[in-house]
Amino acid sequence: MNRAILAWLALGLTTATSPGAATWQVPDDFPSVQAAIDGASVGDRIELAPGRYYEGLDLRGGISLVGMGQEPGDVILEGEGVRTVGTLVDDTGLLVIENLTIREGFGIHGAGLYLENARIRLDRVTFVGCGSMLEGGAFFARDVDMEASFCVFYRNYSWGTDGAAIYLEGQGPLGTGQQFENCTFAGTSLCCGNVAIYLRFGTPRFDNCILEEILCGEGAQPVLSCNSGDFCGVDGGGHIPGDPRFCHLGGGDLLLGTDSPCLPENNGGCGLIGALGSCNDDSPARAVSFGHLKTLY
Repeated sequence: MNRAILAWLALGLTTATSPGAATWQVPDDFPSVQAAIDGASVGDRIELAPGRYYEGLDLRGGISLVGMGQEPGDVILEGEGVRTVGTLVDDTGLLVIENLTIREGFGIHGAGLYLENARIRLDRVTFVGCGSMLEGGAFFARDVDMEASFCVFYRNYSWGTDGAAIYLEGQGPLGTGQQFENCTFAGTSLCCGNVAIYLRFGTPRFDNCILEEILCGEGAQPVLSCNSGDFCGVDGGGHIPGDPRFCHLGGGDLLLGTDSPCLPENNGGCGLIGALGSCNDDSPARAVSFGHLKTLY
């Protein structure tokens, strides 16, 4: 097991087992997400009841934000197209965000999340309809240690430059970099046509992801394996060319047709590519994709 993975495991255990950690519920214990963040201590878990929260959050490291719905679309952090949904700067405590949607943020850099000199773990987080004037529609991350798994990036955009979905620059405070596993990037070109993923001065990993166009800027050397879509950097093998065959991309249904090369039974060894499964799978994932995302546009 490599050092980066060991470091992340250690960080997760530290957060999960902090002495005296408490669990807080919004809106039962605090009336807003920001109030809960302000009142929480390192190691605390903040549980968000299903619903929409119209806030621009000053985030903190060392805590967890967890959506308590059956799927990410049940809990929505909403920027209403006027503000960045969440900002975390110069805070090296590990922030964990799980099982929720970040929607319609707006910012100069980083519309969904603006992250700098920080550490974050994203698990089953959907970014949809977030737009920046410059880089980082879904998020802007500079010098951030990041782990993202089973995340969906749909119809995020930038008006002025590349990084319409995400902008990544540099390594984080621990130097573990960024790792994306089983994530789906889709629909970026349906808005403004800028490159979806822009990388600079870093060595992120992308494994088992459905990707849109990636641009490797100065000093970027990503490692990619078992992905569907464009890539640059170090080829780790197993890539699946061609259309991932979403059920209905324009309608927001990002599950996969039964003939998709991104399904384990069709790709000969990589396993599931992307965040979601088959169109015929009547699982919570289908409710996330078609029951929630289609209503946003």
